[in-house]
Amino acid sequence: GSTFIYMQGTAAASTIQGGDGSDLYYFQGTGWASSIQTGANTDQIYFWNASAWNPNMTIDGGTGTDYLYFYMNSATIDLRSAILSNVEYFYAQGSNLTVQIDADAIAGVTSFNGVSGSKFVTADATLNLTNKSVNTVTIESTNATGTTFTVTSSTTAFQVLGGPGSDTIETSSFAFTAAQRDAILLWQRAGQYDNWHRRSR
Repeated sequence: GSTFIYMQGTAAASTIQGGDGSDLYYFQGTGWASSIQTGANTDQIYFWNASAWNPNMTIDGGTGTDYLYFYMNSATIDLRSAILSNVEYFYAQGSNLTVQIDADAIAGVTSFNGVSGSKFVTADATLNLTNKSVNTVTIESTNATGTTFTVTSSTTAFQVLGGPGSDTIETSSFAFTAAQRDAILLWQRAGQYDNWHRRSR
């Protein structure tokens, strides 16, 4: 059956095991968990407090489609040390929320979502966004040297922002039109980042 778990106050858990139905997990206080194993079907995990996020957490979404939501405001959440598998959707729903990611954290992700002004950031030299959609939020580089982003759609490319280094958008799936290249340049300059390259191959 389905599992409904509400973690409030300072309540904490070592391991949470879901059922085979559609599971819901709410972390509303400062309590946290070390491991979450959801079951089959659609499962949703919500974090409302930055203190509830355990950066070394293990989450296995199991089979089905699984969602990870962050609703903190003006916070930074680090996913780089977490072990995340079978979680397909990430949501940065808090205002001015920054979610730190790397290649391992997003390996199984198919969609990045959230509210305008929130972002996913990476310090990796390369980040593979192949077959991954990006909606409303942005994905940005913090690498001082630069990041190469691999994309398979122009829609995703337009949600990628360069950072302090020399960044590249790379694709073998399509060619940017002249208008798209100009639009990306204008967007980057509006964000005060000029070190931008785009490469189709």
